[in-house]
Amino acid sequence: MKNSKIHKIAIVGRANVGKSTLFNRLVGRRYSITERVSGTTRDRLDAVVKKGNAAFELIDTGGFGVGPRDHISKMIKKQIETAIGNSDMLLFVCDITEGVTPQDEEMLPILRKSGKDIILVLNKLDNEKLRPRVNEFFEFGIEEVYPVSALHNIGISSLTDKLIGRAGPSAESDEKPATAVRVTIAGRPNVGKSSFINKIINEERMIVHEEPGTTRDSVDIHLTRDTGRFIFIDTAGMRHKRKVKEAVDVYGLLRARDSVKRSDICLVMIDAYEGLARDDMRILELAEDFGKGCILIANKWDLVS
Repeated sequence: MKNSKIHKIAIVGRANVGKSTLFNRLVGRRYSITERVSGTTRDRLDAVVKKGNAAFELIDTGGFGVGPRDHISKMIKKQIETAIGNSDMLLFVCDITEGVTPQDEEMLPILRKSGKDIILVLNKLDNEKLRPRVNEFFEFGIEEVYPVSALHNIGISSLTDKLIGRAGPSAESDEKPATAVRVTIAGRPNVGKSSFINKIINEERMIVHEEPGTTRDSVDIHLTRDTGRFIFIDTAGMRHKRKVKEAVDVYGLLRARDSVKRSDICLVMIDAYEGLARDDMRILELAEDFGKGCILIANKWDLVS
């Protein structure tokens, strides 16, 4: 008998150990933004990995203990805790080049407390001379250890086979789901796109903060209602290229454009208090150029006198 519930596997670890690179490698495409800047990933990203008649859902999370203990880092930690709670298995990713760090040791009790199965992934094994450093991590007491290089595709095949074997057959991998309507929420930074998504799904799924540019990647959120299946796509704030300075924001802008392109309907959100800006017009023109159905949403109406 096949499982009706797909196996969920969360990738967790401190910042900059290569979680998103591993996520992309296991998924088989560049899905999550990867950048050397710590804390690039903030929101939870998920994708289904299929092999034969088996499948599992992979969840990418933000870095544990990113930067100062500010409000955003606390929300990232909450997202990590939610991912751990919703998963069946954890991939604990460490950087073999740095060895065991205090942050790794700080995170281990949190993972053990969850009661979930843990697989230790030692990433960045780009040089075989690093292999003896695997011994340093035996102090964690985790039986299953996989040294890999997500960047160079070393050891990934064995890890994938292990995850598929643990996940087992899934009914969802055989059934062709009904076509979902893709709805992209696009707009300038800080107009309230993530808050809007959270209200729709009735869950704190996206990190919301007054700091512009909190959302850095495009995030697909699946929602099923009596009326059908939907994929709501939250995007990074879109603005003119001249205003984009950091590499991570450039990638976010490109992902947002791609999200508009692959959507069926584009919800363009503007700040009602500030009114229609030039960047808003560019987003509307982009949706028109791609031939998408478009709905204009004027958010923050409570501020309008």
